[in-house]
Amino acid sequence: ADEGTGLHEIMAYLVENDVPIDTLLTDPKVDELWAQYKLHDDRMWDAVIPAYKSFLAYLDTLYETDDDEVMIRTECRVAMPGIEGAFGTCDVLIRAPKKTVVWDWKFGQGVPVLASYKLKVDGEEDIELGNDQLMFYARASQETYPDYFSGLASDVVGNPVSRAVELIICQPRILDEELSTFTTDVADLENFRLELIDAVEEA
Repeated sequence: ADEGTGLHEIMAYLVENDVPIDTLLTDPKVDELWAQYKLHDDRMWDAVIPAYKSFLAYLDTLYETDDDEVMIRTECRVAMPGIEGAFGTCDVLIRAPKKTVVWDWKFGQGVPVLASYKLKVDGEEDIELGNDQLMFYARASQETYPDYFSGLASDVVGNPVSRAVELIICQPRILDEELSTFTTDVADLENFRLELIDAVEEA
């Protein structure tokens, strides 16, 4: 648990301060956190560096023009409307021109965690659903930081559509591709919230 907390704090620091990848190994704050959490040296090479490289590479894809504005928040405490006491912490929240991104760091090596899962309904073909934890973070983030979800996107012919929300899990120690992604939208997030309220009431 301490290792996970320490690695999350380091990633938040790197993202918030846009630390250049080539200065990461000599950054005083990284050294301080490394010592504070007594992290094993291997975590630098199999967790921090690949995770940060993946994040920076993904971030580059969000800028289509030099004028594009991308907003980023880290370690966001978010609350789910309609369920008293239901909250969580979103690792990274990004608002890009064409979509909103909910990014989650996973540093475990035992079990892969994916951004979506398949569910068979009434004997029909499997349907793909977003990871419940990230769906929760996304809908709660929409309530806490509505400016990150405002505005409609456009489809390929310019018609307004519900804003896309991309769920991303970065788990460099176990996922071959490092990132697992699933795209939903703000309409589906609200459906998730309503189903969650019903489930809580039933429980």
